[in-house]
Amino acid sequence: DLTDNRVVIVGAGGEIEDSANFTFDGTDVVVAGGGKVAFRDNGGEYIYSVSDNVLGLVAGSEIDLTATTIDINGLVDISGNLTVGGDLDVNGTTTTINTANSYITDKFMIMASGSTSDTDGGIIVQNAAGSGYALGYDSGVDRWAFDADLAHNATALGPDAYVGVVQFGTATP
Repeated sequence: DLTDNRVVIVGAGGEIEDSANFTFDGTDVVVAGGGKVAFRDNGGEYIYSVSDNVLGLVAGSEIDLTATTIDINGLVDISGNLTVGGDLDVNGTTTTINTANSYITDKFMIMASGSTSDTDGGIIVQNAAGSGYALGYDSGVDRWAFDADLAHNATALGPDAYVGVVQFGTATP
């Protein structure tokens, strides 16, 4: 009573058995009924269906993806730590970092690097109202300035005060 597209299994006594949960139609292999495809004899690595539309990859310590390019078309949710061993390029309009402290080992940080002409730029410490206290470069007067109420999405400073410089020595500032 074997049906089409089933894998035939020879039992211990030489009898032919049918496997309804494992089928092959010449193109696709299907493991039905919540089964899994396991690798190696110790069974610690396998692929399975977590639920409808969710694929699970399980390994005891590491999943190694080796390719020239790995293309992920969808959202990525990493619930553990992420270490990037090479460069990290973020191509978007907003990058949000939700952390208590950021550590940057670079000695210099370049702001407004995509500008094609002189522009204002700087840093803003946000206040409770959503705007903030800024230390920025005012390109219109070539001076560093303070702005006590700069919006988070501002594109120019409205200086409240400029940074003064005291020079010691006789060299040209």
